[in-house]
Amino acid sequence: MNLTWLNTTTIATTAACVVVTTIYLRYLYKAHRMRHIPGPQPSNFFLGNVLDTLGSVATWKTTGTYPEPFLSWIKAYGGAVLYREFFTNVVMISDPKALQYVLVTHANNFRRDPALESYVTDMMFGAGLLATHGKQHDEYRALLNPIVASSSIKAFVPTMDDHVRCYCATMLTKAASTNSPVDMFEVVQQLTLEVIGMAAFGFNFKHHPEAHAAYKAYQLEPSPFFLIGIFTIPGFLNLPLPEVLRRRTTQKALKQVINAVIEDKLKRPAADGGPKDILDLILPHSTTPEALCHTMTFLFAGHETSASALAWVFASVASRPDIVAQIRQEYHAVVSKHKSLASWEAASDLKYTLAVIHETLRLNPVVYEVLPRVALVDDILPMEEADGRTLDIPQGTKITINLPAIHRNPKYWANPEAFIPDRFVDGSDAHRADRALRGDKPSTFYYLPFSMGGKNCIGQRFALVEMQLIVATFLAHFDFALTDRANICHNYAATTLHPVKLEMSVRSVASPATVERATLFPSSQHTTTA
Repeated sequence: MNLTWLNTTTIATTAACVVVTTIYLRYLYKAHRMRHIPGPQPSNFFLGNVLDTLGSVATWKTTGTYPEPFLSWIKAYGGAVLYREFFTNVVMISDPKALQYVLVTHANNFRRDPALESYVTDMMFGAGLLATHGKQHDEYRALLNPIVASSSIKAFVPTMDDHVRCYCATMLTKAASTNSPVDMFEVVQQLTLEVIGMAAFGFNFKHHPEAHAAYKAYQLEPSPFFLIGIFTIPGFLNLPLPEVLRRRTTQKALKQVINAVIEDKLKRPAADGGPKDILDLILPHSTTPEALCHTMTFLFAGHETSASALAWVFASVASRPDIVAQIRQEYHAVVSKHKSLASWEAASDLKYTLAVIHETLRLNPVVYEVLPRVALVDDILPMEEADGRTLDIPQGTKITINLPAIHRNPKYWANPEAFIPDRFVDGSDAHRADRALRGDKPSTFYYLPFSMGGKNCIGQRFALVEMQLIVATFLAHFDFALTDRANICHNYAATTLHPVKLEMSVRSVASPATVERATLFPSSQHTTTA
């Protein structure tokens, strides 16, 4: 008998038992400390509530139960809900005072979940703004904030307007004249990719189909197993699994595209008149790997999230001719005043269109939760609910913030399931009704599609003005209706939520001659980088 083998096996088994027992005892201790926080019972001893949470998210596209179970949990248990993922305690907060504490006033006590930071680092080709914290994050934010300030975004509005009018004059006019349905999610995906490609690094994806294909392949929908793995298993993305290996192949192709653009810019002398795109502004202050990561951050933030939001706008207004009529009226008034939408001032006057976008993001935020936080120290969360009750949060507790559940909480929103853009129009009856439920407080910490605090979405100004131009211009010239094949259940693609299939018919509301036919690059500022 091989006693050495037996001894090794015994030692390994004992060590494994000690580790598992330690984890379980630690879980029991922390669970005991948080026993005052209500929540659902685990549906599985080992998995906890994983199948209820991540499992539900992965199947919303077939069950149509979005945003459950999170909304029901908030209604049943209040502003803080305790549940378990494997043997990790998770507290889902929706209380406005607790949200302010975690995201703003004491944000340094709550780091983004390391597992999610690892995933974002992998997705963005490096640890950039979305995956760093502390001093490094503050330095990146200080570098990038001026680039996305209103004064900088103004320069990109003509580019946005050119692309939007071109799509009206070509793709949508053709669809209307031939009575051919289109997938509007694919339309806005392609449009926003072209806009951010030009704005971010002077690259026209339309002229480079191989680059477009590489980026599209990178957006492939992950399996439920992959979702659970990346969010709960440390080092999951390093495993030699088929889905991970396919991801590596698409990453390599996309990285080559962006690196080629960076190398080309570094070789060429600075353009006359100063920087022409975001990458021009980044390169003098960044290493090449940092520039790659920052470019990917803007590419993702300016494309995938905007495309998903736009898809929900068109899905939401398809059955609301009253809302479409108001958008058209506003569009024509603004164009009459400014002669076009190709200016920051004109876009800023599309106030009702902006309200429609905000109401869309309330009901259908493009991410279902803010990147989860982990408590770095034992802490006490203040609560607005229950007469100032506080929450004892042990170090290591995971904090989640579920946006659709917060945005549909009947405690703070009147008629929360209804699509009412006037909620975001100051002085309207709907606006006053919502404020009355909140003790006359504004929507801050009750509505946070871009998160809050120092880690909020840095590209929100760019995204909103782009969406205003697209929504107003498209709806001014065309009617869109869902076809029988459309499916607007929520499909989660690892980062964003979009309709499963947004097939729509297109009908021109004016003769084709009245649609402005713009060339794609009418001025020298729209250069294409090979």
